[in-house]
Formats: sequence, structure tokens, C-alpha cells
Amino acid sequence: MQSITRVGPATTNAAIVQFSVAFTEPVVNVATDDFTATTGGGLTGASVVGVTGSGPYTVSVNTGSGDGTIRLDVNGTTATINDPASNALTASFTTGDVDTIDKTAPTVQSITRIGAATTNATSVQFTVTFSEPVLNVDSADFTVTATGGVTGASVTASPAAGRTRSP
Repeated sequence: MQSITRVGPATTNAAIVQFSVAFTEPVVNVATDDFTATTGGGLTGASVVGVTGSGPYTVSVNTGSGDGTIRLDVNGTTATINDPASNALTASFTTGDVDTIDKTAPTVQSITRIGAATTNATSVQFTVTFSEPVLNVDSADFTVTATGGVTGASVTASPAAGRTRSP
């Protein structure tokens, strides 16, 4: 065994992730049963669903449900993999790349006004706290609900646009 590396980003919400598996020499009899999807955190139900290629091999893994980590392992004692001279793979490989699976959508935990509750200022700022780090936040993501005769209020970009806050 030479390496197991993730194909694609380290963090994803994908239903299927892929790993590239390289051996130190040509091998035959590579099958889904030779691999195990090892999970951590709250990830459950992950399984190896396909093997393609002839070296390096691409192994597809169903990420199951929940959030957590997933790593592709080879169990050398049960694998059917061998070289063309029929020498069986005997060593396990459990040190490949780890994917982080995040299938839970972020939520807004709070929106807090910055400054005085009563003001005659032309603008008011708020801090928005999300349940997890987020990307691509801009003014189009928010709306203003005005009461008490306030008209023409709108959301505009600020110097903090694109920055995020999470717990």
C-alpha cells in the first residue's frame, strides 16, 4: 500500500466522496469489500459503493447521514488484493486522508444591535451570529422590517461585509 488521498475538498456536504488509492506495485482483485469507511463524530451509515480504475484506483464512498469525519481504510487480513504473482496484501492501511462531512445547514443564532436603542442616526449596525462559520455573506442576504413610520430603510454593505461571526 502506498497512499489513500482524498479527491476533492477536505470539507464537503456531498453524498458521495472519492479517494484515490495507490499501491507500491501493480495489483489485481481490488473490490469494494477490500475497503472500510471509518467514521467519527456523528456520521453514520457510510459505506464503500464503488471501485474504478486500474492503478491508481478511485474508491467511492457514500457519506451516510449526520456530520463528522470519514476515512477510507484497507484491512490487510481480509482483503482479496494481490499482485500478479499472487502475493496477497497482508498489511492494513489506516492512515489515509480524512474528509470532514458537514450536512447541517447554518442557522442565525442572534442579531444584536450595535449602539443605542434609540437614535436619529442615518444608519444602524447589527452583529449577526451564525451557528457555524459561513461564507459569501452580503447585504442581499438580509431584509429590513421597519415599524413606527420608518420608511425607505434598506440594507447596505458595510466595511464588515463578508466577515462572519460564529460561536
